[in-house]
Amino acid sequence: MSLEGVAQVEPATLAAITSGGTWEETVIECGVPEEIATEVGGTTGWLHSTAFDRSITRTQYSGSFYFDKQTSRVYFCTVNPKVRTEG
Repeated sequence: MSLEGVAQVEPATLAAITSGGTWEETVIECGVPEEIATEVGGTTGWLHSTAFDRSITRTQYSGSFYFDKQTSRVYFCTVNPKVRTEG
């Protein structure tokens, strides 16, 4: 099962998330489904960090997260996402 989507993020939250670590401006590599392509808009110029992906998925599933600083949005694409338990 795959799960893709786009969500609005508070600008301060986005700034806090992307202020640390290694982020690169990139193209959304996992593809955007037609159903949400208009909402996502362009697929270039998004910030991505492999280390951030790993911190969210904790290797329990595949997932990539892309942030757009101009619109304060996050695009995510995951395969077999799981609810993370604390710990």
